[in-house]
Amino acid sequence: MRKVFIVSFLLLLLLSIGQWQQISTDINGVDTNEYSGYSVSLSNDGSTVVIGSTYYDSVKGTIRLFKNKYLNIQINTFGELFSVAPNPSYVDTKIELGANYKEVTVQVFTILGKLISTQNYTNTNEITLDTQKYTTGVYIVKVQSGIKQASLKLMVK
Repeated sequence: MRKVFIVSFLLLLLLSIGQWQQISTDINGVDTNEYSGYSVSLSNDGSTVVIGSTYYDSVKGTIRLFKNKYLNIQINTFGELFSVAPNPSYVDTKIELGANYKEVTVQVFTILGKLISTQNYTNTNEITLDTQKYTTGVYIVKVQSGIKQASLKLMVK
């Protein structure tokens, strides 16, 4: 676990293409004087954060654990119902768009940015990616429908 120290509240940020982007809502303490964020530990993959406070309930300290289910989704303007599972993928991965869209384009890139697949879909609210044709590794998947877009990391095993 990597340790950082933060006072008052915590922002989960992701460094993407040279810019920091907030990937969660603010995590605030429960009590005004609890010193939430006195200590913070982040898992190696960044999916779990543990936040400690020294004075919860005015007497004792506490820790709280948070898991970030949106870690692999870098950009998402489709909304909260947009999801990708399973990730990592062994055979196929389902992308739930959260609503029906007339035209959807899905592009798959290698981690180095080489475009390896473009697929177009019509009148759909979900997409199934056949990942058996990809070698083991990490890919960037871009989903777009009109002004709606999402970008995510997909691990294929």
